[in-house]
Amino acid sequence: MNKYNLKVGQIIYVDHDYSRGAGPTEYEVTKVGRKWAELKYANSRYASVRGRIDINTLEWDGRGASVWLSLEERTQAKLLLDAWDSFRRKVMDAHRRPPKATLEIIMEARALLGL
Repeated sequence: MNKYNLKVGQIIYVDHDYSRGAGPTEYEVTKVGRKWAELKYANSRYASVRGRIDINTLEWDGRGASVWLSLEERTQAKLLLDAWDSFRRKVMDAHRRPPKATLEIIMEARALLGL
């Protein structure tokens, strides 16, 4: 089963170092098998750079990397990660309870965030 309906010739985006913000690399799907989709670097100068991803999870084989089917998907995930990091830092940097933070509000925030 090919959960993401990957096709030969499709371009996907891979962040090998997502946390450092280096930006995504374009890869082209060259083969879709039962378990793996094989990829090659979409830039013709580096055609020998290859990899593969699990067709059902989009996990990169062999090393940590984030895989995106579109740049829009990546942008949305990055915005969410940045917003969470900013929120987390503000909470960690608060040395006192904000005046509006009642027990009810704190419990509601924990429930909303699944904490």
